[in-house]
Amino acid sequence: MSNTADGVFAEWFDSPDPKPSLRWIQEHREEFASQYVALDGDRLIAHSPDPDEVIAAVRAAGLNGIYFTLISPLDEPVFAGF
Repeated sequence: MSNTADGVFAEWFDSPDPKPSLRWIQEHREEFASQYVALDGDRLIAHSPDPDEVIAAVRAAGLNGIYFTLISPLDEPVFAGF
């Protein structure tokens, strides 16, 4: 899992192009803060505070190339990294 500059931890499934997913996260961050989301480009596949529920939904759908991430809480400072 990697950490992007905006504090979003990403991608456990192998998304070919993360840009549409990152745009979706920026647009919906407040609505889905503190939840894990699975995105197929800019389409929400599943969301939950429990990552296992999201992983199960992705596996049940049989999808590949999914962007999976935790959207950090709005009041959490951005992790700058080392």
